[in-house]
Amino acid sequence: MIQVTDIHKTYHSGDTSVYALRGVSLDIDAGEFVAIAGPSGSGKSTLLNILGCLDHPDQGTVSVDGREMVQLDSRGRADYRRHNLGFVFQNFNLIPVLTAFENVAFSLNLLNIPEQEITDRTMAILREVGLEGMEHRRPSRLSGVMSGRAVIARVTYVLSQAWENSILGAIEENRSKRQKVFANVQSLEMFVRPRRSR
Repeated sequence: MIQVTDIHKTYHSGDTSVYALRGVSLDIDAGEFVAIAGPSGSGKSTLLNILGCLDHPDQGTVSVDGREMVQLDSRGRADYRRHNLGFVFQNFNLIPVLTAFENVAFSLNLLNIPEQEITDRTMAILREVGLEGMEHRRPSRLSGVMSGRAVIARVTYVLSQAWENSILGAIEENRSKRQKVFANVQSLEMFVRPRRSR
């Protein structure tokens, strides 16, 4: 369970202060999909950065399964991200000099998984998202749709088997719509249907 309590975040640039978050609180139950929606500049990315241990709030607490995230130092946050989180960024953030296979395998390498297991798991997930035969292409040779698939493949390594099966099941169910699912990542409801939005 994720518990966010009274989160505040302000960015400063010279004499200007931008209040990104003011007193945000929410609870997210284990296994719950939650969509955070709002206009540009409303603090969605700031909140996600804080939930993802990429940024610190100025005030407030974030607890995940009873563990206080705000108190972690930079190394602790990095270790938590490595083992527990997967990010899908709007611009994909694939490493341009690595192939699709290497982009997915890179995260597994950080976990000190045996090389053969990395190869097997990477090829299996690339097959599942429809990138078999394209694993040696670099991002510059992948379409936007293919890049989206590579990113989904990259983040599944941290998911439990149940979550992985759920996501891959959604991909299979929407196979005929896959281009639209991955091309328009802001249409979240086409990929997973959140139980509530905020």
